Amino acid sequence: MLVPVGPCLLEGVLLDLGEYPGLVVGPGIVRGELFSMPEGDLALGILDEYECYDRGDEEHSLYLRRQVPLVDPDETAWVYLYNGAAHGCPVVASGDWLDRNGRAPP
Repeated sequence: MLVPVGPCLLEGVLLDLGEYPGLVVGPGIVRGELFSMPEGDLALGILDEYECYDRGDEEHSLYLRRQVPLVDPDETAWVYLYNGAAHGCPVVASGDWLDRNGRAPP
């Protein structure tokens, strides 16, 4: 369903929401993982459900799915932006969820 392509960089701020991250628009660079989706809409539907995104009810969705330009590689990708209140959430200074506690990713 998802085929790993490799690491990617995008503009934004990564929040530590406890058990999971939240990407928001802001000044910074966030490290992510890029995947291709040979099954297109089917894969997006499954991911939307997992990320609690309802395009018919974005106001109450936990995340919003948007296409954004990546910094690296030079292409556009779907991302899920956190749709909750960011005020008071800790920022992951490294921009890398795997390094949120100061440990280098494996």
